[in-house]
Amino acid sequence: MAFNVKGTLEAVLSHVNSSAHVDMAQIGDYSQPPLTESIAASIQMTSMATNLIFGDGGTRETHTIQLRLLKPWLNQPSIETEQSLAIAAADILSNLEGDADAEGTVMSLDVAGMEGASVTIRWGHIVINQTAYRVAEMALPFIVDDSATVTA
Repeated sequence: MAFNVKGTLEAVLSHVNSSAHVDMAQIGDYSQPPLTESIAASIQMTSMATNLIFGDGGTRETHTIQLRLLKPWLNQPSIETEQSLAIAAADILSNLEGDADAEGTVMSLDVAGMEGASVTIRWGHIVINQTAYRVAEMALPFIVDDSATVTA
C-alpha cells in the first residue's frame, strides 16, 4: 500500500513499547506533561519519499520518523538523566537496527542513509506546560517496501 504511514508509526511504537527503558509511549506529541518521572516517548512522521529502485518500475519508500525521548529534567541529577536517555536511545536503535523485517511493509532502518538521510540524534530541552524535559530526538529513516509501480 502506498504511503502506509499508519503501519510505519505502529511498527515504531511496538518497538519502543518493548524497550525496558521507556515507561510510556504514544503516536503524536504530548500536549500535557507525560505522567511519568521516567522516560516517555512520542512518535511523529516527519517526511516521506518514493525511490525508484527496480528496472520494472517498482519503488520503495523512505518514511522518516521523529522519535522523541523525554525525561523530566529539573530536580533530577543531570548525570542520571543523561545516562538513562543515552541507554534508552542505544537500546531502541539496537532493536531497530537488528530487525531486517521490522513489521508489515517496513523493511529496515536506514542507519547509514543509503536511501537518503542517515539516523541522527539531537539532544536538547523542551518545556510542556511549565515542566522542563531533557530530550533526545531521533530521526529514524525507514525503508518501506513496494509502495507503487511507476509506468511510462
